[in-house]
Amino acid sequence: MSLLDYLNPLQYVSQKEYAEFWLKFFHTFFCGFWGKVLACSLFVLALWLAVRRQRLRTAVIFYFLTFILAYGGGVYKFLLKVLKSFG
Repeated sequence: MSLLDYLNPLQYVSQKEYAEFWLKFFHTFFCGFWGKVLACSLFVLALWLAVRRQRLRTAVIFYFLTFILAYGGGVYKFLLKVLKSFG
């Protein structure tokens, strides 16, 4: 058995169960309480890194992650609507 076969999750679960897991995970994470808490925490950390520690590269990475978490839920819902209209 190769490494790719071992890491392939479709060897262990069906395609439908795999897709449902990721849909539920992203819906819960991006649209839920924990996504908002993590986004606020990353934003505060980015501000602290930018202002106090003067590490702008690291701060920009955390700002980018904050942006993904803050707007990821809306983009996710939009993509679901678009994909459902085609399917």
